[in-house]
Amino acid sequence: MPRLPPAARVIGLLLLLAGCAAPPPPTPPRAAGLAGTVVAVRPVAPGARRIVLDALGVDTAPSAAPAAEYIVRLADGSVVSVVEPGPPTLRRGARVRVLRHPARLVPASR
Repeated sequence: MPRLPPAARVIGLLLLLAGCAAPPPPTPPRAAGLAGTVVAVRPVAPGARRIVLDALGVDTAPSAAPAAEYIVRLADGSVVSVVEPGPPTLRRGARVRVLRHPARLVPASR
Protein backbone atom coordinates (compact mmCIF):
# COMPACT_ATOMS: atom_id res chain seq x y z
CA MET A 1 0.00 0.00 0.00
CA PRO A 2 1.57 3.37 -1.02
CA ARG A 3 2.08 5.99 1.70
CA LEU A 4 0.70 9.49 1.24
CA PRO A 5 2.95 12.53 1.60
CA PRO A 6 2.64 14.33 4.99
CA ALA A 7 0.83 17.32 3.47
CA ALA A 8 -1.83 15.05 1.95
CA ARG A 9 -2.29 13.29 5.30
CA VAL A 10 -2.79 16.64 7.10
CA ILE A 11 -5.32 17.82 4.51
CA GLY A 12 -7.18 14.50 4.75
CA LEU A 13 -7.27 14.73 8.55
CA LEU A 14 -8.62 18.30 8.39
CA LEU A 15 -11.34 17.26 5.94
CA LEU A 16 -12.28 14.35 8.20
CA LEU A 17 -12.51 16.62 11.26
CA ALA A 18 -14.54 19.23 9.34
CA GLY A 19 -17.20 16.60 8.78
CA CYS A 20 -17.54 16.22 12.56
CA ALA A 21 -18.40 19.89 13.15
CA ALA A 22 -21.84 20.51 14.64
CA PRO A 23 -24.32 22.29 12.37
CA PRO A 24 -25.27 25.84 13.35
CA PRO A 25 -28.37 26.18 15.55
CA PRO A 26 -31.59 26.85 13.65
CA THR A 27 -32.57 30.49 13.39
CA PRO A 28 -36.15 31.54 14.02
CA PRO A 29 -38.05 32.86 11.00
CA ARG A 30 -37.61 36.60 10.49
CA ALA A 31 -41.36 37.10 10.23
CA ALA A 32 -41.79 35.81 13.78
CA GLY A 33 -40.34 38.95 15.38
CA LEU A 34 -40.95 39.95 18.97
CA ALA A 35 -44.54 40.41 20.16
CA GLY A 36 -45.43 43.70 21.81
CA THR A 37 -47.94 46.50 22.29
CA VAL A 38 -47.57 50.11 21.17
CA VAL A 39 -47.61 52.28 24.31
CA ALA A 40 -46.84 55.65 22.67
CA VAL A 41 -46.58 57.24 19.23
CA ARG A 42 -44.66 60.47 18.63
CA PRO A 43 -44.03 62.38 15.42
CA VAL A 44 -40.36 62.91 14.61
CA ALA A 45 -39.45 66.38 13.39
CA PRO A 46 -37.94 66.47 9.88
CA GLY A 47 -34.16 66.44 10.20
CA ALA A 48 -34.14 65.00 13.75
CA ARG A 49 -33.52 61.51 12.46
CA ARG A 50 -30.51 62.74 10.50
CA ILE A 51 -29.04 64.38 13.62
CA VAL A 52 -29.24 61.07 15.50
CA LEU A 53 -27.79 59.05 12.62
CA ASP A 54 -24.95 61.58 12.15
CA ALA A 55 -24.14 61.29 15.87
CA LEU A 56 -23.91 57.50 15.41
CA GLY A 57 -21.55 57.95 12.47
CA VAL A 58 -24.02 56.84 9.80
CA ASP A 59 -23.75 58.77 6.54
CA THR A 60 -27.22 59.98 5.53
CA ALA A 61 -28.72 62.13 2.82
CA PRO A 62 -30.81 65.10 3.93
CA SER A 63 -34.42 64.17 4.50
CA ALA A 64 -37.41 66.39 5.10
CA ALA A 65 -39.79 63.43 5.11
CA PRO A 66 -41.96 62.92 8.18
CA ALA A 67 -41.34 60.00 10.48
CA ALA A 68 -42.97 58.45 13.55
CA GLU A 69 -41.40 56.99 16.69
CA TYR A 70 -43.21 54.05 18.25
CA ILE A 71 -42.54 53.06 21.85
CA VAL A 72 -43.33 49.34 22.20
CA ARG A 73 -43.56 47.24 25.36
CA LEU A 74 -42.46 43.72 24.49
CA ALA A 75 -43.96 40.55 25.94
CA ASP A 76 -40.98 40.17 28.31
CA GLY A 77 -41.65 43.64 29.80
CA SER A 78 -38.78 45.45 28.10
CA VAL A 79 -39.40 48.61 26.09
CA VAL A 80 -38.00 49.43 22.63
CA SER A 81 -38.22 52.44 20.35
CA VAL A 82 -38.64 52.05 16.58
CA VAL A 83 -38.56 55.01 14.18
CA GLU A 84 -40.32 54.45 10.87
CA PRO A 85 -40.54 56.80 7.89
CA GLY A 86 -43.86 58.36 7.02
CA PRO A 87 -46.74 59.57 9.13
CA PRO A 88 -47.94 57.38 12.03
CA THR A 89 -49.96 54.38 10.84
CA LEU A 90 -50.34 52.54 14.17
CA ARG A 91 -52.15 53.74 17.27
CA ARG A 92 -51.52 53.34 20.98
CA GLY A 93 -52.62 49.87 22.11
CA ALA A 94 -51.97 48.22 18.72
CA ARG A 95 -50.56 44.69 18.93
CA VAL A 96 -47.40 44.51 16.82
CA ARG A 97 -44.37 42.38 16.05
CA VAL A 98 -40.95 44.03 16.09
CA LEU A 99 -38.74 42.79 13.26
CA ARG A 100 -34.99 43.36 13.31
CA HIS A 101 -32.43 44.19 10.62
CA PRO A 102 -33.77 46.68 9.74
CA ALA A 103 -35.95 47.39 12.75
CA ARG A 104 -39.57 47.83 11.77
CA LEU A 105 -43.06 47.11 13.03
CA VAL A 106 -45.78 44.96 11.52
CA PRO A 107 -49.29 44.56 12.90
CA ALA A 108 -49.69 41.27 14.77
CA SER A 109 -52.17 38.82 13.32
CA ARG A 110 -55.02 37.97 15.62
